[in-house]
Amino acid sequence: MWSSRMVAEVTQDVFELVVARAVLAAGAEHSWLVHLWWRAPEQGERVVQVYVDGELVDVVGWLEERETWLVLDRARKHRIELLAVATENGTEVWKAYPRALGSWQPAVAGEVEITLLRDERLAADTTVSVGVDGAELDEGLMWSAVDHRGGFGALFGVGSFGQDDATGVGLGAGELGMGLLGADGTAWRWRRRDVGEGGHAMTVEARADSGVMVADTLSLTQEVQALPGEAVGFGIDSGYIASWGG
Repeated sequence: MWSSRMVAEVTQDVFELVVARAVLAAGAEHSWLVHLWWRAPEQGERVVQVYVDGELVDVVGWLEERETWLVLDRARKHRIELLAVATENGTEVWKAYPRALGSWQPAVAGEVEITLLRDERLAADTTVSVGVDGAELDEGLMWSAVDHRGGFGALFGVGSFGQDDATGVGLGAGELGMGLLGADGTAWRWRRRDVGEGGHAMTVEARADSGVMVADTLSLTQEVQALPGEAVGFGIDSGYIASWGG
């Protein structure tokens, strides 16, 4: 649940018009570069966060700026959304606030995504594998070289010495509830956008370095939807009135 203060600090209400268009290069459309422009007379002292498919990809910190450039794979469709973030109350401008996004109503899930709480009782070299519709798609370490674990003493005598004494990220600096109280942590996340439309049966397994299962298999289903098609005959007149169709 968002507090009234958070609603005031993080908002989409200031944006009147948002336009993303392909950039022309040597007489043709650039295959990756996208120019993003917005109109927000009431933006005030807020900086703008740019989200692509629900992920924070850029922060426009200059308050007078109303444009930026994105590098995107234009061979597939994307959801582009903006969020205005006030800074006077110490809000972290590079912290993502995906739950505040509401540009797409109803919401569209164009990918499959898994978020896991990393179990600090497991060894640091635990491997996680993800399967979709009976086929294993990805495998990787639960903790990479840059991921934090709890502070020294949190698992002393449980994990192997030297594997459980990395410095925690600190209370309030990570994701609340994703790690030990006083150390916090970050979730393990996985996302794929190439599994196709429809419902998919997914499995998540955790194994020790020896290959032995160290947790029960997690089974879940996710529905993937197609993003709407692009606007046909889109244009903006001299009065900044957008029109499309026909």
